[in-house]
Amino acid sequence: LLPFLLNRIASVYPRLAVDVRIKRSQFIETMLDNHEIDLALTTARIGHHPRTALRTAPVLWHCAPDFQLQMNEPIPLVVMDETNPFRQL
Repeated sequence: LLPFLLNRIASVYPRLAVDVRIKRSQFIETMLDNHEIDLALTTARIGHHPRTALRTAPVLWHCAPDFQLQMNEPIPLVVMDETNPFRQL
């Protein structure tokens, strides 16, 4: 998504300088609040800022070929840290 957007912006605004930063959503929210950045692409909703969905992404679940789902038993999951939006599913 990012390469497409950067190419599109460059074609529409060829004299615009774009500074790309990669941060976690919690830092992006602070940067928006402090007017350090003008635009953010995130996977999580952050704060009170206006937002527009650019796309949706499917969530894929993977397991070992021999995994047997046991009803009424917890499912062991490996997920990213607490700031990751998939932990809220």
